[in-house]
Amino acid sequence: MVRTVIGRMSSTLFAQLLLTVGMTLVAVSAQAQTGHVSEITGAFTNAFVRGDYDVPHYEGWLTSMSISVTSTVGVVVEAAGQYRDDRFNDSFGVFTLVGGPKFTWAAGGVRPFAQTPMGFARNWTIFRGYAPLSYASNVFVFQPGGGADVRLTERVYLRLAGDWLVGKPWYGVAWQMWNIRFGTGLTYRL
Repeated sequence: MVRTVIGRMSSTLFAQLLLTVGMTLVAVSAQAQTGHVSEITGAFTNAFVRGDYDVPHYEGWLTSMSISVTSTVGVVVEAAGQYRDDRFNDSFGVFTLVGGPKFTWAAGGVRPFAQTPMGFARNWTIFRGYAPLSYASNVFVFQPGGGADVRLTERVYLRLAGDWLVGKPWYGVAWQMWNIRFGTGLTYRL
């Protein structure tokens, strides 16, 4: 399966992906004396993406890992996927792999957080019919977001989060596009 996924990626995307993962690992290893994996999260997501005529709904998943650098600053690495089919049996989707700083505050049983990860997204569209057609693209993304973890037990928290996926953020029009995602899941604090 890994060979199939890598085979489908362009060599440029694969190099960019390796560079992003490498930079994240270097940042994490540089803080190895004080940093440690502090939480692992799994969530179900709902994304709303502004189209030409409507705002389609994408269901999906998210998994992330946070590494503490200090009591309030960490590095988050996140992978996610959102999918959608329409009434014509066409399918659309996006995978993201991002990483970046995360800022957390403890306030009793609630832990609000803000994060500004960057990374890559792979979008695809498959049109089915007499002559099936598919498109795929890879883009650099900026994904600012935040949320709160609400304590359920000593180590398990309910995560309520939202973020905004901005593809090619150096273009002004990218900031006017809606690609908003909300997630609900569980966080296990180590």
